[in-house]
Amino acid sequence: MNLPQPWIDKYLLSNDLSTYDPYDIWTTNIGLAAKKFYNAHPKAGIPAAAALQLWDLFPNNSLRLGYQKKETPIVRAFATQALLELYLIRPENRYLEAARSHLEWLKKNCSKCQHGIGWGINFEHAVSPHVVYPPFTPFATITPYILEGFCRYRTISGDQTFNPIIEKILPFFKNDLQVIKENEQLKIYSYGPFNDRVVINANSYVMYSLSLFLESAPELGGDIGKIYNFVAGRQHDNGSWFYSVDQNSFIDCFHSCITLKNLIKTGQRIKLPSLNHVVGKGWDFLKKNCYDSGAKLATRFAVSNKPGIAKYDLYDNAEMLNLALLMDDHDFAQELHHSIQRHFIHNNTIYSMKDIFGFRHNKEMYRWAIMPYVYALAKMERFKHGTEN
Repeated sequence: MNLPQPWIDKYLLSNDLSTYDPYDIWTTNIGLAAKKFYNAHPKAGIPAAAALQLWDLFPNNSLRLGYQKKETPIVRAFATQALLELYLIRPENRYLEAARSHLEWLKKNCSKCQHGIGWGINFEHAVSPHVVYPPFTPFATITPYILEGFCRYRTISGDQTFNPIIEKILPFFKNDLQVIKENEQLKIYSYGPFNDRVVINANSYVMYSLSLFLESAPELGGDIGKIYNFVAGRQHDNGSWFYSVDQNSFIDCFHSCITLKNLIKTGQRIKLPSLNHVVGKGWDFLKKNCYDSGAKLATRFAVSNKPGIAKYDLYDNAEMLNLALLMDDHDFAQELHHSIQRHFIHNNTIYSMKDIFGFRHNKEMYRWAIMPYVYALAKMERFKHGTEN
């Protein structure tokens, strides 16, 4: 079994999923101040930001001095999804009960907006001089994982308990997120519940989330089609997407995987024109430009907009593994799976990053990126057993 029982107990069945995080340094007072200064003055801000990053990655990487473990919604969401995958293989009540427990936590820890509810990363996040998200701001990129968890739990268990919560999520996408631009052909949404920025994968998340409501609200098909037109229209001829529409953007692996993942899953619910062509180009780009055939690992960036010492990241590899399964590219998935084990797991400890010098960093960090990886392993198990739903 790809997913050992100790991992199931530790990462999925436990009711304490608090974790350290690669962003810990940027949530401290000094880290947040340094990041805001760097965002406003990139050249002048490099020394302080670099010094803090090196402190976090080397002397403090294991010690975690000055940091506290935190619970984050996406960790609970991934745990829920992985447990449901396992339940489809072996319908043991403990998997369903643990999934329900995580969903209860998510129900209690939602963020209320003017119209609906959503979930975020639960810490202040400075993105640019003009965009700083307060703690508990719900995001278009996080809320879909929770929504999908509630919906899949309802489908698999037949339990309708969370219907009122599911119904409160739709207004977040329809009314709390801001429409940045709309015309007869396309519709573009914000990242958070204000007019902040246009991010490609965030719009793909909105598209997929709306598709989960199609059975009860078929009129959403028009909006889904418009969002699809925007996302597909931003794809380059070589199959890639920049992260955002900003001039100084980047092309990385895991956000590209997420965009493709959302396109595929939306296409399973509603017909999208030329979808196979769009997805095929994107997958070809990733395998040619975001994959190290020597190490047999996904790489960080195809186009980078800032320096860094990370060479391989578990998040990229977890999302590429997940996407390979959706693409039915199972030989590639197995190759990637075995390489992830060699590079990111040492002495039964999972690390989330490997640097350009070959050192591992960020051990046992659930959000980034143990839980996406464990979820991908659970999906591998289900694909291997050929179970449905």
